[in-house]
Amino acid sequence: QRENNRDIQHRILLVIDLFVATMASTEEESPLFSLPASIICFSLCHFLEPNDILALRAASTRTLKLLHDEEHGEELWKILLHRHFGYFDDESTNVPATFKALNVVEKSPTSMSVFGVDPRISTNDLWIETPSAFLAWKQWLKASYAFYENKELRVHAPFFLRAARFWKRIFQWCDDGANSGAIGQRIKQSLDCDGWNFNSWCRGRGDAARELRSKPSTKACQAVYSFCGGQRVQALRNIDDAFAGLMGGYQAYGYYSCCHLICDILQSPSKILIGTCPLSRSQGMNKLIVLDPDTGEVQYIFGRLSDCQNAVNTHGAQVSSHSDDILVWLEEYSDRLQSGIFNVGVMGSSPEDPQAITLFPRIPRNSAPFITEGIQRVSRAVTRGVEVVASGVYVPQASRQFGFIYSIRVRLLTPQDADYVPASARGFLTCQLRSRHWRITNDATGQTDQVDGDGVIGMYPLLMEGGYIENDEECNGVFQYQSCTGQMERGGSFGGHMRFVPGSIQSPSGNSFDVELNPFALDPNPVFLY
Repeated sequence: QRENNRDIQHRILLVIDLFVATMASTEEESPLFSLPASIICFSLCHFLEPNDILALRAASTRTLKLLHDEEHGEELWKILLHRHFGYFDDESTNVPATFKALNVVEKSPTSMSVFGVDPRISTNDLWIETPSAFLAWKQWLKASYAFYENKELRVHAPFFLRAARFWKRIFQWCDDGANSGAIGQRIKQSLDCDGWNFNSWCRGRGDAARELRSKPSTKACQAVYSFCGGQRVQALRNIDDAFAGLMGGYQAYGYYSCCHLICDILQSPSKILIGTCPLSRSQGMNKLIVLDPDTGEVQYIFGRLSDCQNAVNTHGAQVSSHSDDILVWLEEYSDRLQSGIFNVGVMGSSPEDPQAITLFPRIPRNSAPFITEGIQRVSRAVTRGVEVVASGVYVPQASRQFGFIYSIRVRLLTPQDADYVPASARGFLTCQLRSRHWRITNDATGQTDQVDGDGVIGMYPLLMEGGYIENDEECNGVFQYQSCTGQMERGGSFGGHMRFVPGSIQSPSGNSFDVELNPFALDPNPVFLY
């Protein structure tokens, strides 16, 4: 019967009639209580809206007891949690009979999010655990009232919990100076957390904004921007601010990209703009990240607005909905930041180059080092104590000039490293790069190009434990450089070796030897595109 709209309408009218009768009569006379409690809870109250269920609850002590009946009450509030706020069983905590809800205050202090928590000060109290379904329901209703001016609109609980977790991880990463450095603090300062919410973002922007807000596929987007309005790109004051994009970037041959997480509206076509790259735009290469409000898909736009690629790639798998793509995309990104797959580093080959979050994948920070086999997203090889780690990034906006930017990081391992080879065993104290040989395979044609050359981009680093020397300048850390290779429709792989001289090129202490560069993937259709 519940599939029958007329029957549902009839039930709702019956509830209203019974409710009016209850309010107009004594408890003993009310026809409401002639029905079994299970019918009242699961066949009638199930269809009430939040304000009506609260009014019924306050009508009398008997209705209050009915709605909190030991046998039926808790199950009713679980049903209402799901119906009103989309709360699923898998959102309950590991503690029995507790439910998660956002921590909402009655009145948000100045310079705080609508949930009364300033993420720049504390991220410990974004959500709370409630001991009953009713208390969780009430807390989610408070969150809806805080978020929406229209009391008929309600937040989607699972999306808001996921968004809270995402922002908590981002602010924790920003405060972790050991991994985020000065960039973390610059990103944190650029984030707009001053009382911003999705509703105020729509205010004053006309019918288009209100229409976007009403679409189901924007629910996850609303959750993300309820805690923080993204970055203040218009506040860019200098080159350091341009490199403080939360969504990271890359560089090769003078082309720089660093994407900022924002929220704005594109009028034609109607899209929600969630990422922009001022550096790319200043160099004539458009890079935008948008959310399609009709489908929920996150799209990477390069060139014209019609030139786009999904930033969350299902690779042909059938999915029922893309409504949470923005959360999936951002959650994966925060995972990569926290694990060290994405890391802060210099954007070029010189230690003096600007720092930013770099999108060249790395081996996770806490993983034991290993030598890669086959074609991997990140490759690692060690030859006579020389480590080479390499990876590539697909760059759609530069596909006419090149298709991929890759990063190669080279160092002489130190005694603290698991694969360390002492100088007596490897046969040298220092070694210097003389030449390179690359093998670049195109999967579409099966053709492998062989590329030989001296040094790398005109550089001949001399490696020593803990650092390197380049152009007579001694530097600490890893020697790295970025370069690019051509577009491949179906992708391919990149590998080869670098030839080193023990000692130095001017004063060799032995025969030259080849250091392997294990192959890494060049993928034009990655699962996640940033």
